[in-house]
Amino acid sequence: MRISSGLVKIGKELSKIKDRKPERGIHSPMHALAKEISEYTSEPKKFVMYLGIIKNIGLRRAYLIFSKIKQSKNVKTPGKLFVYESTKTMEIVKIPNKILNKKLEKIKITAQLKKLILKMKKTMKEANGIGLAANQVGQDIQLFIIDETLAKEHSAPNTYINPEIKPYSKQEEVLEEGCLSIPGAWLQIKRPKKVKVKTMDENGKKFKFIAKGVLARVLQHEYDHLQGILITDK
Repeated sequence: MRISSGLVKIGKELSKIKDRKPERGIHSPMHALAKEISEYTSEPKKFVMYLGIIKNIGLRRAYLIFSKIKQSKNVKTPGKLFVYESTKTMEIVKIPNKILNKKLEKIKITAQLKKLILKMKKTMKEANGIGLAANQVGQDIQLFIIDETLAKEHSAPNTYINPEIKPYSKQEEVLEEGCLSIPGAWLQIKRPKKVKVKTMDENGKKFKFIAKGVLARVLQHEYDHLQGILITDK
């Protein structure tokens, strides 16, 4: 859903990495960087994971991301940020793709699902969205995500798996909505002001709460996607 509303270049530092002599047991600059990231993030057991990321995205991009993390004073979980920043984005499905009009299937939580969620979060952020449903990236599963800041403001989860969302208020309001799958479309949509939500996140934690305001609208928009309903169908 939409609502109305670089990395730093470090060539000299990169050359140091490329020219660095391998330490004992380290066979390439790629291994050296993976080892450094692992030690810096205090996650030595994840060395293999970091090595895999570097191989996937390339030594230069990996080092630029790592340098950005080291320069930031506000990063509390640098390991997670490194994985997030290095995650590739997905292509957003546009109309008239039929999956956008399909009622999606319920799912179980798996390691692959968590990887998909990470990719969806990166995709939504780069597309300047505030919500993104699984079928918008071509996946036939009952899953959507919302903006993390919006979720924190309302003490709500930002990942919704097999959700149930029902009107809780008879009062309705009309506001303008846009959709990442319908470029250029901005429509006046009437929705209940409050909704009752039952869902779980990617860790299996269950939630029950009443949503109102912008959060209620975003949740209804994304839940419609799971039912195969677009704003042009409202």
